[in-house]
Amino acid sequence: MVSRQLTYAVDEVLRDGQAVIIRAIRPDDHARLGGHFMALSPDSRYRRFFGLRHNFGPRELNRLTAPDYPMHIALVATIDNENGDEVIIGDARCVADPARPEVSELALSVSDAWQGRGVATLLAEHLLRCARSAGVIKLTAEVMASNAPALRFLVGHGFRVAGHASGVCRFVRCVEAPAANASEDAASVSAIKERAYQLFLARGGRDGMGFDDWLVAEREMGHC
Repeated sequence: MVSRQLTYAVDEVLRDGQAVIIRAIRPDDHARLGGHFMALSPDSRYRRFFGLRHNFGPRELNRLTAPDYPMHIALVATIDNENGDEVIIGDARCVADPARPEVSELALSVSDAWQGRGVATLLAEHLLRCARSAGVIKLTAEVMASNAPALRFLVGHGFRVAGHASGVCRFVRCVEAPAANASEDAASVSAIKERAYQLFLARGGRDGMGFDDWLVAEREMGHC
């Protein structure tokens, strides 16, 4: 069976003025995607794949570069390097549950040198747009509890805590988020942050329990 492909490409600019392209992944991205994954630091690769990965075989790369849309939506962020070759600096995808095709799980990675420059935000925004068009109504994500940057990113982009077990945090977000509630959501996140900080101070300011503080704060305020 031939995979159905998504046609999508948008020119964007990062916070520092760097031009990037956010586009659907293609079968000819096989080597580019493999290069992106292998260029990730061991820590970033471990967090992306929940374990040590030393190689990515042809069959896996074939599946990742020829996703069956709309069950599997995949976007990449690319730039042209100094030689004029296109390079993948970020990958974002959501894969639907066959039993519930309206629910899709998010996975995202950004090259270490490009982290903190807005690549992940652009990928997430465009992936949400594509997911909405594909009929997805809910996104989920699983992140290691030790991955503080990813936890902050998800919370800052409208995801809410759905569970926490065995060192893995589960998040959920409705794809159709009413624009009218944007200010309300921002105020809610701010209130949760404040309460979580109060809990942090109450236990003596000890590090390593930030996620637990956030989870308790959400439950106290009726968001879990």
